[in-house]
Amino acid sequence: MKKHKFIIWLVLGIIAIVALLFIISNQTDSEKNDNKNVAIVKDFKEITSIKVLADKKVELKKESDQWRLQGGVGREQNNEKVSHFVETMQGLQGVEANVKPNEVSLQFPEVTVVFADEDGDKQRVSVGQTNVNGDKYYIEHHETETIYLVDRTDIETIPLNVNSLLDNQIISINAKELEKIDIENGTEIIQLRNDSPPFTERESLAHISGWYMYQPYKSVYSVAFSKMEAILGGLEGLTKTQVVEDATKLGKTDFKITFQAKDQSETLLIGEPAANQQYYAKLEGEDEVFTVTTEALEPYSHPSFDLIDHFVHILPLNAVKELKIQSNEYHWTVLGGEHKRSEDEEETESSFIINDKPIRLIDWREAYQTLAGLTFDEVVEDLPQEMERELMIQYTADTDQEQDPTYSLEFLSMDDKYFALNKNNEGIDFIIEKDKVYQALEALANVLP
Repeated sequence: MKKHKFIIWLVLGIIAIVALLFIISNQTDSEKNDNKNVAIVKDFKEITSIKVLADKKVELKKESDQWRLQGGVGREQNNEKVSHFVETMQGLQGVEANVKPNEVSLQFPEVTVVFADEDGDKQRVSVGQTNVNGDKYYIEHHETETIYLVDRTDIETIPLNVNSLLDNQIISINAKELEKIDIENGTEIIQLRNDSPPFTERESLAHISGWYMYQPYKSVYSVAFSKMEAILGGLEGLTKTQVVEDATKLGKTDFKITFQAKDQSETLLIGEPAANQQYYAKLEGEDEVFTVTTEALEPYSHPSFDLIDHFVHILPLNAVKELKIQSNEYHWTVLGGEHKRSEDEEETESSFIINDKPIRLIDWREAYQTLAGLTFDEVVEDLPQEMERELMIQYTADTDQEQDPTYSLEFLSMDDKYFALNKNNEGIDFIIEKDKVYQALEALANVLP
């Protein structure tokens, strides 16, 4: 008997679960029905006006087959954004939903789009809440009193203010046109240029980014490829997130970036921090103040030391004509050159001689990589009043010039741990650990014939 009752309750439980699932399925039927999408704005003459009524009004009018944004505050509209919005609205489609306006936040909508034709006939579409999946919005067509489910991506093309359809690009200079970038961050002035003096074309092959830092250091250094890629690629990300009516919010502009092309220069002034990880900013010479994200400014916010390659000296092995290394322990002269592989072949390969003795190319290449890979460690700060030169390295580059350039690296002993590096007798910018230098020299000594 007890078993019979248990089976009855089990069956009733299953029926209850099935009924509950049926009710839930009915409640979400409007979101999952198999009806095809239908046009929402239809039986209408050619649309000549579109208004968005939200916190601020956005109005577009068709003039001579061109859509023009009204009230653009003297700034150019972004034609691509305008066209995308208009085409999306004209082709707006959705699936009819069996819900009431007050159930999906359509009783008092915050966003309404008004379409009008040249005769003044109007159709209105209001935006409600999203469905349970969050991938569609409930939309009401006022004239037909019909509610639809419309793809979220289509609805989010609706601009909520005029700025959304304006050209928000801050810098008009193309990255390919840039010749110089000056960054003044309140602490130092950083000058970047894409010319390569004092390096020749053959020497420059090892400077991958093609950009060089002329300030704040005494010598010229190569900008790291990854950092320069972020700086140039970041131009497109420098956009106005919002135009600010109160220009006094800009505040002090201790941070500025100047982008310079051949015949054009634009300077971005960055002021005080704004809300939501942004800064107030403006272009020099213009009145409009706007905000820009901290993320967009990040590539331009690094200290100079973090922007450059830290190699002591960059010279490709095949560009080495002569290398001299002089210290108390080492006295080496390395001569580079080329010879034919055979008398019948025109193709050549490099060869090197150390202190008048030939060395196998494979051995020398490996040892040279250790020397060429030397990197300095820190920016120089306090230097001793007296320092002795402990090591001198001189590179002579093999170029097509009448006189091949020579570069000198003086390693001055600061203490037991560090050298001060004086490059080309231009002054001391950086220090380097002694152990690293002598490990590189030992690598050269190990391959001597």
